[in-house]
Amino acid sequence: MIYTGCTDNLENRLKEHNDATFIQLKRCCR
Repeated sequence: MIYTGCTDNLENRLKEHNDATFIQLKRCCR
């Protein structure tokens, strides 16, 4: 799944993904 932006629900959705995805999304959120 690809996230186009950071939202309040992002953290909740991250729980359903692995650490690798979490790291990638966190870079996008910075």
